Amino acid sequence: MRILSLLPSATEIVYRLGLGDQLVGVTFECDEPAEARTRHEVVVGGLDTLGLTPFEVDALVREKIAAGELLYALDEAAVGRLQPDVILTQDLCRVCALPSGDLDTALGRLGCSADVVTLDPHTLDDVLDTILLVGERCGV
Repeated sequence: MRILSLLPSATEIVYRLGLGDQLVGVTFECDEPAEARTRHEVVVGGLDTLGLTPFEVDALVREKIAAGELLYALDEAAVGRLQPDVILTQDLCRVCALPSGDLDTALGRLGCSADVVTLDPHTLDDVLDTILLVGERCGV
């Protein structure tokens, strides 16, 4: 199984389920465990907020959105090379991760038929169900 995680929490779930060796790509924000970003190809880039205060991050995000600029950029060529079987993403917040519409458009252009699993928990029980869902869709 070839797993692509477009969400830091999904990357953590993948590792906790013992599937780190099946993870092929992550986002620039996936830093737990520490090897996630260095061991796997980074397929989503975004704003460099290292060293910024929360107030500065908020101001930068508001500025980019007001200007109609993207907060995240998907490396479609990398996704094409990696040929994932499962893609873990979210659709709760366009500020928190790559919008699912951007992913859908890219997958259509690439002819990629990966199983896209959208993780959108709203409660603690939903978070626990998300872990079970990732395990189920990834075969563990």
